[in-house]
Amino acid sequence: MTSRIVGTTAYMAPEALRGEITPKSDIYSFGVVLLELITGLAAVDENREPQLLLDIKDEIEDEEKTIEDYTDEKMDDADPASVEAMYSAASQCLHEKKNKRPDITKVQQLLQEISA
Repeated sequence: MTSRIVGTTAYMAPEALRGEITPKSDIYSFGVVLLELITGLAAVDENREPQLLLDIKDEIEDEEKTIEDYTDEKMDDADPASVEAMYSAASQCLHEKKNKRPDITKVQQLLQEISA
């Protein structure tokens, strides 16, 4: 536990915002980065709607949109199944509950399966 929170809020896990830092907090941050890579969007942008990249994840989970609606055009040549798998890995990393997030070994395995 820490009494001083340091970092960029858009990348911080829910528990990190409360001062609890664990390796699973880093997994969450990595999930945000994966989502940035897939979409080509910054984690937060005051000139975009929604402003927070994580709100895009909510839209996808609520089935209002799909990951294809947000995939960066630079990934147009990528296999759609690979993009879906990468998004699935990001979603697992971004689980609200830290004990439901994969450890880094599992994340590595998921990403290696994509690149195989």
